Amino acid sequence: MRKGLRYLVRIENSGHLDVSQYRPLRQRLVAALGSAGCRVNSSRITGIAVEVDFFAPDTESAERGRRILSGIGKVLSYDILSVEKRDERTAAQVMEEARRLFNEERFWEVHEMVEGLWRKAAGRERQILQGIILYAAAYVHYQKNEMQTAIGMLGRALSLLNGEEKMYECFDLGLMRKKAVKMIDTGIVEVFRL
Repeated sequence: MRKGLRYLVRIENSGHLDVSQYRPLRQRLVAALGSAGCRVNSSRITGIAVEVDFFAPDTESAERGRRILSGIGKVLSYDILSVEKRDERTAAQVMEEARRLFNEERFWEVHEMVEGLWRKAAGRERQILQGIILYAAAYVHYQKNEMQTAIGMLGRALSLLNGEEKMYECFDLGLMRKKAVKMIDTGIVEVFRL
């Protein structure tokens, strides 16, 4: 079992980093946060932010890690992930928040948020939610410059989202299907807004 706390820090990406620079950036993050006693769990590059998910053995190390990351760019958010949060919102409220996060390219958070609903769902609703989760996961792989994995996951998401439904809550399934088909056909991942 890991000791310490897990954090998610989002640093502003002023447009100078793209997913092709993932590996050198990750190496830099691992070295920098390692010097603070922290361990990088995952990192992602979006058009808006660089997301860094890391473990710190104590709050002092976490604060050193946050200071190191603030030297890379403006900190947009700094969240503790280790704390279990009880979500009292309705499914519609959760999906509205998930849509906002999707549009901010915070796909890992979309995945995590929708997964809570998926666990409780059944039948076609569960299938749609799983499709949305896989769509978000595909984008997470894209943010790590793992294009083949991203395209493969989009195919899996599309198979779950295929159906008559145009919308699920505030998610435009028709648009998602159309965009997934285009990305699969071209092999080029395109981030879009819902």
